[in-house]
Amino acid sequence: MKFPFERRSLKWRLVSRFALALAAMMVVFYVGLIALIVAETSDATPVDDTIKFEIAASVVPDGDRLRIVPTEVVQKAVREYPNFWLVVRDERGKEARLGQPPAGLASVLANLDAVSALDVRVAQDAPMTAMLFMLDTKAGLVKAVYGGKSAPGSVLQYLVRTLHVIYLPTTLIPLLLAVIIIPLVVNSSLKGMKRITALASQIDVNKPGVRLPTDDVVEEIVPLVTTINAALARVDSDVLTRERFLADAAHELRTPIAILQTRIEGYDDTEQNRRLLVDVSRIGAVAEQLLDIQRFAAMPAPVDVDLADLCRQIVADLAPLAINSGYELAFESEQTSVIVVADRQSLERAVSNLVRNAIQHAGNRGQILVRLLPEGTIEVSDEGDGIALEERERIFEPFYRSKPKSTGAGLGLSLVRQIAYLHGGDVVVMPTEEGTLFRLTLGSITRHDEDAG
Repeated sequence: MKFPFERRSLKWRLVSRFALALAAMMVVFYVGLIALIVAETSDATPVDDTIKFEIAASVVPDGDRLRIVPTEVVQKAVREYPNFWLVVRDERGKEARLGQPPAGLASVLANLDAVSALDVRVAQDAPMTAMLFMLDTKAGLVKAVYGGKSAPGSVLQYLVRTLHVIYLPTTLIPLLLAVIIIPLVVNSSLKGMKRITALASQIDVNKPGVRLPTDDVVEEIVPLVTTINAALARVDSDVLTRERFLADAAHELRTPIAILQTRIEGYDDTEQNRRLLVDVSRIGAVAEQLLDIQRFAAMPAPVDVDLADLCRQIVADLAPLAINSGYELAFESEQTSVIVVADRQSLERAVSNLVRNAIQHAGNRGQILVRLLPEGTIEVSDEGDGIALEERERIFEPFYRSKPKSTGAGLGLSLVRQIAYLHGGDVVVMPTEEGTLFRLTLGSITRHDEDAG
């Protein structure tokens, strides 16, 4: 069967199909019930109860007596149905009659005060066909027994007409309950799936070993969860193998690079040797940054880090390099201390890379400013030529260099973003009128000490 809703929800799939099955079952049940009643009462015809309101309007008081003043409808019934008869009696025992009641009901009519219900079904329009009703009339509450006029149509029509007040509630109420109760039951049954979904959204390649639990999952979903866990295990194994290869390769490169650099430095100071030293230094920087990428892939035990102290130290350490390259290097903060829970070594590397990037690409002029905002955000700005809009995201890709002839390896900014992600933050290039502004945000909780004044 085609799913009746656009949204392919398991919950509403179950609800809709159960409701349709329940409705079909109830229709079959009622059709069978009516067919059984019709088969058992095919020779019996009930009295026409639609005329009872006309009878109530025909009963009027006449002093201490009751009198029947037939309405037009009752008069028509008397003319068209010779067997039509009527007996009414009030609470005081006063009685009025219309027509001739059958002799077979004489004993019943004689004890009408003791009769609370009466339904006699025989051949169509026979005098013995009778029914008792309590009617509210102008003469007060009376018991009315009448017969001789059968219900119009077939027994089936009569049943449908008189029992619809039962069919509709007993059909609609279960369907309504199905639509209301079943979603609650399904939601309760799928709590484990919601928990798994929440855990799956937190899976990170930098946090290996995460597996989805199966203890609170319905049996039908367990194979899927088990398959996902197996896939996660394969991914973890592959990532671990790649990280080991990267770390081993970087470690293996460091020694021959250091030996090569020492040998070149021992040769005569020629232009060719100076170029070789630059190339070797670049290879060494790549190896070191590859080690950093592997080293900062996971968050070590976080500690309290004073960002103000960290930025001051970086500015002091890189000031000689910046001054020799033609820059002014400054630090600015409204707080004397901003504490974050983080990894100090990786944050130090991230801020240092941003400052070194500015020193290398800002045109050897102007000021490089490191600014610490109260909420723990770090900004590094320069007064260079800026970065083209279409490159502001690409510069964070590994090995991408905006200037192909640059001596950089293209890994510094990629490492900064990796460290930012490690701390639940990000690094972006902010729009400025002049130069370039990098903003490094952290997701760590911060607290502020005293103001800088």
